[in-house]
Formats: sequence, C-alpha cells, structure tokens
Amino acid sequence: AHDSRQVPLLVAAPSWDGARQAAAQAGIPFPKGWHRPARPATYLAMAGKGGRGAMALLVYRSPEEGAELLSRLVHYGKYGLLRMEDGKMVEKREPPYQSGITAKVEQELRIGGVAASSLEPLDRILHRAAESRVIFLGEQHDDYGIHLTQLEVIRWLHQSGKRIAVGMEMFQRPFQGVLDHYIAGKIDLRAMLQGTQYYRRWRYDFHLYAPILRYCREEGIPVVALNIRGEVSRKIARQGIQGLTTRERALLPREIQWNLPPYRERLRRIFEKHPPRERLTFRHFYQAQVVWDETMAETAAAYLRDHPHTTLVVLAGAGHLEYGYGIPGRLLRRGFSGPIILSRPQEAVDPRMADYFLFPPQVEPPFSAKLGVYLAEEEKRLVVKEVMEGSPAQRAGVRPGDTILSFKGPGGHTAEIHSVADLRLELFFVGPMDQVELRVKRRLRFRPDRVLTLKVGPFTAAPALAHRGAPGPSGRKGPAAPRHPSPGGGR
Repeated sequence: AHDSRQVPLLVAAPSWDGARQAAAQAGIPFPKGWHRPARPATYLAMAGKGGRGAMALLVYRSPEEGAELLSRLVHYGKYGLLRMEDGKMVEKREPPYQSGITAKVEQELRIGGVAASSLEPLDRILHRAAESRVIFLGEQHDDYGIHLTQLEVIRWLHQSGKRIAVGMEMFQRPFQGVLDHYIAGKIDLRAMLQGTQYYRRWRYDFHLYAPILRYCREEGIPVVALNIRGEVSRKIARQGIQGLTTRERALLPREIQWNLPPYRERLRRIFEKHPPRERLTFRHFYQAQVVWDETMAETAAAYLRDHPHTTLVVLAGAGHLEYGYGIPGRLLRRGFSGPIILSRPQEAVDPRMADYFLFPPQVEPPFSAKLGVYLAEEEKRLVVKEVMEGSPAQRAGVRPGDTILSFKGPGGHTAEIHSVADLRLELFFVGPMDQVELRVKRRLRFRPDRVLTLKVGPFTAAPALAHRGAPGPSGRKGPAAPRHPSPGGGR
C-alpha cells in the first residue's frame, strides 16, 4: 500500500523477480544492497527513511508463510530485515540507519456469507459426495450433535445402495480383528471395548460413538481401524523418530512426506497455544502428527485398493482434514481423493478448509455415569485424590486416599479395577438410577487397613467436573495427565 502521507510501500510477490517488477511498476527504485537470497525463503526487508522512496519488501514462498511472517511483525519491530525458512525465523538484521520506519500493515479483512435460501439440504450434498471413493467427515470429538450427523451421512449412503465402510481414527490398527468380530456379532460391546482397549487408547466417552458402531453392527457395515499403535505415536512425541527401535520403525508407513510448510506452521500455532510440556518439543510433536496422518492415509488406501467397489467414510478430527493437509492430501498422493465435509468448524470459515460445511444443531450428549472423584494411577492401583462436594462418591462415603479394588455393576458383573480405563469401562454400563458396589481399601492411622464395600448411586446428581490437563493440538487429546478426572467427568 502507498499514499502521499509518508507511508512506505509494501511490495509482496511470490518471487524475487516479481518483487523487482512490482516495485518498478510503482515507480520505486529497488534499494541498493538488496540481493536475491541464496536459498528459497520468505523474506521481509525495509529500506529508506519515509516518503516515496521508502519500501518494505515481502517475498513469499507460499501465501500462508507470507501471512504468517506478517502476523509476527508486532514482535520484530526493531529489525530491518527478516528471513523465514520452513516456518522458522532464521535471520534478523537491524537497520543500518539511525531511525527506522514504523508502518502499520493490515491484512485484508475477508468477510463472506451465504444467503439462507442457498443452504442445501444434506441429501443434495451427499448426492454429489457419493460419487467419490472416499468421503471425509471432520469432527470435534466431544460434540454429540456432530456424531449424530455422521450417523445420518452413513445411514443415507447405506440406504441409497452404496457399498460403504467406515474408517475411524478412534481405533488403532492392531485391533482390527476385534472390530471385525464385533461387527460380525461374534462378541458383545463389552468385549469389543476391552479388546480394542478403547478407554485406554482414545478416552473420549464411548457414548458419543455408540450409535455409529451400533448401526454398523446392525447393518453389517465394516469398520476400519485407521490409527497407528499409540505406544509408537507417544514415543515419537517424546523422543522423535530417532528414538524408535527397529521393531517400532517397522510399524511406520512406508512413505512419509515431512516437508509441508503450511501444515507445519498451522500445527506450530496450535502447539504454541498450549503450556510447555515436559520433554515435548515442536519437532517431535510435528513428527508424531505427520506419522499419525500418514498411517491413517496408508490404511485407508490399502482398504480402498482391496475393496474396489466400496466407498470409505473417514471419521477423524477436523485438524486432520482441514485444507487437505493431513489425511486427504496424503491419501491423494496414494491415488484416492474425495470431498472434505466439516461440521460446525471451530474457526472462521475459509472456503479452502473444506468442500462442504454442515451446521448441525447442538445436542446434549447421552447420560454418562460419574463418581465425582479425581484419581491417580499408582503402581497398578487406582487411588482417590479428591472427592467432589455432593457427588455420588461423597454420598457413599468414599474418601481421599481410598484405593478402588473392584466394581460390581447393576447386572452383577464384577471387575477388578487397576486403572482409570478399567473404571470408565464399567461405568459405561451404568444408568442414572442404578446402584453399584465399590470395594475400596482404606488406610487408617495407627490401625490395620480396612477393605470396605460401599454402595454408590443413584448417579443423577453427579457434578460437572473440569478436566485437569490441557487437550492436545487441532482438539486432539494430549499426553495423559498425572491426575485424571472421574471417568467421563472431564469432558
């Protein structure tokens, strides 16, 4: 921008030569001493002292990286030259003159909208989407309205005569056989949740996904476990790829694309919003996310190749799909493409984010039984750390320091409890008016420990508990916090 009020000219171009040409067209002599960078970079430089001879030069490798550099100007006001490579600021040079130029750079405010009369019904969108071999449905994991929308999409496709399968981020590849047995009716829901280690590996309340899995079982629709084994992704997040053993490396996708600057910067912005994590660097975090995406794309591609007449409906967090950077672009590299459908996006709608946007109603999630306690796992023991005021646990007499030994549900099923996942699995089958039995070990001062049987319930007055520990990037869960909320209570 340039006007007669001593405001410097900002020249932005996707190449060095383009910047020189733009400056010449504006009648601004290209400053002496400015030379083409030795390697591709996003470059910002200032020259002059104001007036029509002043200029700021921005050469960008991609519009996203150029916008990212501009957004950081408020932190780099004293410098006359900035150079960014792969999202990192690699050079900062102070101006050679006494008084620099202060200029306010504003990005264009893009405001878009759509007439209410132009909103399309879901079936019209799906008529077009159904022509593809793969359909991506993005989600916010804890939004029940979005999951019911996913179910409607699956039901519509199935009832329209399409042969479909459902690929789910929520299940990991080693447990595909367990899912197959559940869909075939060979095992029940409890055995499926135990066999896939759902509550240890995904942790979001299964009530949110239960209608989808129930429908797939009833209709014989295959469910595909897309994700990599959690032990591998967590180890990469802590130690990087170099920390994997030879056996663990064998579990990685055969083909991995690491260099994708726009995606890297998008993940960096998400990563930096969260508090620092012990021994977790952005480089390792980025590697884990890329492996996560590549694994899901590889799994989806293999299924599509093996089932040439099937359409795969992929359910994954929106962050894995937006702009096509995650799963869609990596699946395209493997020969398959399809529309991205996002429900209730969490940021300003950008037409580049997806092919379709859905705006389902907010729906209260199903009842989920909660004890109302904070817990810690200590050497395969589950210890109560806090008891919430007015909770079912408090009414039953549970105290801080109690170790939960076993759980007897309303149907008489009894299970030993060693972890939060064990307890959450049992609570999944508890209704609002049910009563259960907890066996707890209580430590007493100056007396032997006692084992008590406490009757807990009903659960209708369970308090809403805040989750302790920040969620992971793009809405995905992060590393397990040392203290856990009561099952289901932290979401």
